Amino acid sequence: MGSALKMTPEVSTLGPEALAFIKSGVPAKDAKPVVNAVKELARAKEVSAPTETPPPEQPVEAREVKPKRAVKPQAAPQYLNHRITISVTTRLEQRTADALRRAHLEQKLRNVRPATQQEIIELAVQAWLKENGFLE
Repeated sequence: MGSALKMTPEVSTLGPEALAFIKSGVPAKDAKPVVNAVKELARAKEVSAPTETPPPEQPVEAREVKPKRAVKPQAAPQYLNHRITISVTTRLEQRTADALRRAHLEQKLRNVRPATQQEIIELAVQAWLKENGFLE
């Protein structure tokens, strides 16, 4: 910051303490205690900080890299293939949404179909519609 302040209407209304703070960064009344406290902290850190030399770098041993076990992705069931989908928006109760999210993640981790939220919802709605005579 420059040593001279440009006297704008806002700056001209400030008191001498505020101007001293702006110029020095420390309030005029509390300048010495703050400066002394900072100096004491710096001295304490210098005294208490042990000088440690970093340990020499250890050579990294070459580890045998095991190939990841290939998980054969399960093929999508026939009822989920080659279907045209449309967007349907709905709201679910919190506990239903939580259960759906958990089911989806557990199915995905086990690599079992239905694994997506879309597939789970599709099967559940189809089952209800068939049970109630709305779907053949």
